[in-house]
Amino acid sequence: MPSRLSSIATLTLLGSCAIEAPRGWEAELEQKIVDRATDFPNVDKILPGGVASTERSVGVQQGDELLFGICLDADGERTIWYLDVRVLAVEARKWLEFRGVPDFESRVRPDPESFERMRAEERAWHDEMEAKGFDFMALASEVPIARIRVEAFDGNARSLGHAESDVSATLLERGLLDAFGAGYAQRDVMRGRVALGSDAEELELTLAAYEDVQTVGRGVAGCERFLSILRSNPVTKRILFQVIALPSLWSMLTNLGVSTKFEVDFFASQRVDPDRLPSTVEGPVWSAPTMLRLNGQPALLARIVAGSPASPHGLAAGIVGVVGRHPGDPDRSLHVQLLASRSGTR
Repeated sequence: MPSRLSSIATLTLLGSCAIEAPRGWEAELEQKIVDRATDFPNVDKILPGGVASTERSVGVQQGDELLFGICLDADGERTIWYLDVRVLAVEARKWLEFRGVPDFESRVRPDPESFERMRAEERAWHDEMEAKGFDFMALASEVPIARIRVEAFDGNARSLGHAESDVSATLLERGLLDAFGAGYAQRDVMRGRVALGSDAEELELTLAAYEDVQTVGRGVAGCERFLSILRSNPVTKRILFQVIALPSLWSMLTNLGVSTKFEVDFFASQRVDPDRLPSTVEGPVWSAPTMLRLNGQPALLARIVAGSPASPHGLAAGIVGVVGRHPGDPDRSLHVQLLASRSGTR
């Protein structure tokens, strides 16, 4: 049995050098947003009769189903997988949804009058919670919770395994379009601040601009939640492992392991030309640069592509694709595309 030290040494060989994101990677990946449905010939074996179109019903519904294709190009070889994401049930449940505050959001505040009013509201909330003995579930309300099944298939449509998880349907069906719009509106004020993170200087904004930044923060949470659903399947974890850059031994030792950070820069959003998308994808579609960091180093560079969160696309927060690459090897690339969908019933 290999020792812990030999395992670390193996990881070091795979990711021994600090990697910097190459200049212009965002534009490079934006050009790779194209329809590659012909790379995935076995759609009907998994979701017969499904169509990759945007339905106009609202919300996440039982029976909603999305089929994504995943293509990994690495070491001169191409590997295809399919990922079927389905809503098994939606039920009302007591639920308290928290989200983390991204660094870019924590480094801004509204004008002094609005800031003091918000601080007063926070103090009132704290006093209320103290009176209740900090029983946070006392603040929980009944919300629709979706039970979601994620099943992976190989290129020949053979099942590789499935996993299930629960998520707030409200969080997903909110979608990302508001975050794209708010980020684009504040692109000049917030340019570069996602990458700076906690090193960005504190910035005072108008109340409207501050609320836009909060909308962007909620969009990041929606992205993170949907991607966490996909990572619940062990197959998708292995796929991600094949494209990311691993941190160096020195980085692992100094950080006592591996810390993960997910960044989406909605302030660098761009509209996607409809001519580069399948004709069945309707309405405005946007993309935003995305980075996965391990121990502070770039591990995966990507652009998330998303449109309307109407059913059944609300199941994925409106995400219809991802294009990505290894930060140090442009030939190790990832293409994820929505291939088919089916709406369920309430």
